[in-house]
Amino acid sequence: MPSSLPLLLREHETAGGGCRLPNAVGRDRLRTLEFSNAKLIRSVHTGGVAALDLDPVEQRYLLAGAGDASIAVYDTQQPTPEAEAAAQAAASEAARAEAALAANARVLRPSAQAGAAAANAEHTEHAALLSIGKTAPGAHRFSVSCVAWYPVDTGLFVSGGFDSEVKVWDTNTQHVVVSFSLSARVYAAAMSASAASHCLVTVGSGDTQVMLCDIISGGFTHTLSGHRAAVWAVAWSPASEWQLVTGGCDGQLRLWDIRRSGPLHIFNEHDTQQQRVPLGRGGGRREVAARRDSGAAQLHLLWLDESQMPGPPRSPFPCSFHPSFGTWSLAGVVPTPNGLHWLSAGTDDRVRLWDAATYRHELVHFAGAYNRASRARQLAVSDDSSTLFHPSGSVVQMYDVGSGQLLRTLGGGHFDTINCCKWNPAAQELYSGSDDCNIVVWAPAPERTRAERAEGQPADSDGDAWSD
Repeated sequence: MPSSLPLLLREHETAGGGCRLPNAVGRDRLRTLEFSNAKLIRSVHTGGVAALDLDPVEQRYLLAGAGDASIAVYDTQQPTPEAEAAAQAAASEAARAEAALAANARVLRPSAQAGAAAANAEHTEHAALLSIGKTAPGAHRFSVSCVAWYPVDTGLFVSGGFDSEVKVWDTNTQHVVVSFSLSARVYAAAMSASAASHCLVTVGSGDTQVMLCDIISGGFTHTLSGHRAAVWAVAWSPASEWQLVTGGCDGQLRLWDIRRSGPLHIFNEHDTQQQRVPLGRGGGRREVAARRDSGAAQLHLLWLDESQMPGPPRSPFPCSFHPSFGTWSLAGVVPTPNGLHWLSAGTDDRVRLWDAATYRHELVHFAGAYNRASRARQLAVSDDSSTLFHPSGSVVQMYDVGSGQLLRTLGGGHFDTINCCKWNPAAQELYSGSDDCNIVVWAPAPERTRAERAEGQPADSDGDAWSD
């Protein structure tokens, strides 16, 4: 049964179903994002950056995994001392040149952001706080495809790689606490930020089964069967600690409740009608109707009897059929932070918006969403659930979630395909990782920041509002 939280949260939406931005300042900041010349992250990776995650506790430490089997953590708030940053930059460039020479390839280029930051005397550099290379004890032998922080604190993090291993690391000692061996390449791993009853890691791999790993017992607790091809994307619901969504190369998007066998729902792009949700007791159903009362959108739960329903009762969970979206793959899936919607991106150049409460396809057109990825892509959504960040080639496309309007295209920061992006709600910044081995920071335009300060503090004000 779907969680009631998405239903109750709809009082924050308009009757038309669009997502509201909390304030004009946040909207304006989002629409002025550009690659920053004030903050530079010194990447230590010699392979393409495949995954990023920001710790949910302090929203400060950026975790990155790359194709050279390396893992690194960067402090996005505290700059690295100048001498240390210079030494690490020199070591990183030497390592990149050596790796390129060994592979008989061209020397990897520094990011465009490095050149822009060099022209800004006030820029800050953020080197890696810790780096785990391929030769470290217990490290991955092949590419790291996914990383995730432990939701409670920054003492643990999870990584998965093409060596078919999922590893749980102690951040302080940089040693593996527990390891899980799978039968195929690992493409995705995630932990529930809302979990209070379990410590499970969801793993999607080249196998058709989705595995749930318990980091406390060190064993597998669940096997979710149903996909017909490799699983590239997994994401837990922010509204329920028991529900998660998976997307595979079979083009299917499935909703699971780990307390029951089989999928809770298989999303169907042709299902665009309002679904009736069973109450569980008395055989009744409820419908959600949004209407305006004194100018404000409010929720009204209508309790109806089966006898009042026209026609025979039907199940709102069409799990008995297996709709195929086509011969394409689901490259990424992400929930909106408010728990009201799911967003999925496929290699058919389509982004789809799904209602988390009724499961219906919202029929929002995201124009120009080019995506021909040969592996998973990590999407991101702003903290107010209004803006989607969609990696597309060497750019990041910013879309309005409610309308599908293309707000902005972030380009010029990477030289190669962008694999992942992560939004920082505390700093109002976006981080992107690419096959050019760099991590780029996208921040609001300096002109907008200066304008906000000028509006908040007039030039002739001394900050004292009291009269003599």
